[in-house]
Order: sequence, then structure tokens, then C-alpha cells
Amino acid sequence: MLCEVLNLEKLDMSPYERKLNQVHDIFESEIEASDLTEDERERLESAVSEFVESRFPEEPLGSQDTSDSTE
Repeated sequence: MLCEVLNLEKLDMSPYERKLNQVHDIFESEIEASDLTEDERERLESAVSEFVESRFPEEPLGSQDTSDSTE
């Protein structure tokens, strides 16, 4: 049931958002599998977030929703 809900949520995402979630999920699973201290995990999670945001700063222009543009 939970998997179905998560899959439905992913359908509402753009391909860009799905790719970012994949990157985040990979890093998160690796962090959880490691034997880092809580402080080290927090620093690594922060570094991963900064990396993802710098590497993928915003959704590409061609895939933005323009339904609210001037009418």
C-alpha cells in the first residue's frame, strides 16, 4: 500500500524531480549503510544536499509549468 502511494506521488513529478529524488535516495541509502557517527552523517547529508543543489540548481527551462503565465 505504501509503495503504491509513493509510486503515485512519483507520477506527479517531472522527470527532473524524479532524477533528483533518485540521486538523493542513492546517497541516503549509502549514508544509512555506513557506520558514521550522527555528526558525520549530518555533515555528509548537508554536503550531499549542497552538491545536488549546485549540480542541479533548478529545473531546466523547457520543463517548467507555464499554465500560470500571462493570459
